[in-house]
Order: sequence, then C-alpha cells, then structure tokens
Amino acid sequence: GVAYTGGGGSLPIVFDLVDRYPKAQILLTGLIRQDSNIHAPNENIDLDLCKKLICALTRVISAVSQQ
Repeated sequence: GVAYTGGGGSLPIVFDLVDRYPKAQILLTGLIRQDSNIHAPNENIDLDLCKKLICALTRVISAVSQQ
C-alpha cells in the first residue's frame, strides 16, 4: 500500500503511542481557526468544531474498516 505522511512539528506522545501500539496507524490532525491563538496564553479551540471533526473521523474510519 501507499502511506501518505505529513510534516510539521513533532509531538512526543506520538513516539510513545508507536512504541506502545506498533501495529497501529497514528493519525494526528490540527483543529485550529484563525483566532485560536496557538501557543499563546489564551490558546483555544472551538468545541463545536471539535465535535464535528470527531463525528467526521468516526464515519471515515468506520467506512474504511468495512471495505
């Protein structure tokens, strides 16, 4: 198969997850808006957007797992 990988900042937890679950496929996705103020004291996420992303990912993972 083909694996598509993205680049960016690393998150140390990914290495822990890979060590703990070596057969798992790890997916990280950003969930920010223009006003999220990443790495600022008032950093925030939109919880409604977060819920929508979780629902969308659930549907995609479910559909892929049934193929």
